[in-house]
Amino acid sequence: MNMYVGMTCLYHYAANETKEPSVAFVTHVHGSGRVDLAIVPHSGGEFVRKKNVRHIDDPIFTTRPQLALREGAWENVHNAVHSEV
Repeated sequence: MNMYVGMTCLYHYAANETKEPSVAFVTHVHGSGRVDLAIVPHSGGEFVRKKNVRHIDDPIFTTRPQLALREGAWENVHNAVHSEV
């Protein structure tokens, strides 16, 4: 996937939970599926910044599920919409 600064995505606060994700914007691309995000909080207010966020399909979450709970993960908006249809 081509990631770029300004791309809209979804941020899951805990990558393996079913809570509704927040809209986020990529502020920096590190490569290997990791990005920095500006997250729009559900309650409004200022953006929440997160660095080095992994993609929700990162294989490390399979072997280290506690990492998913602690760090959260991002997901492409297009993939999220199609997985729910």
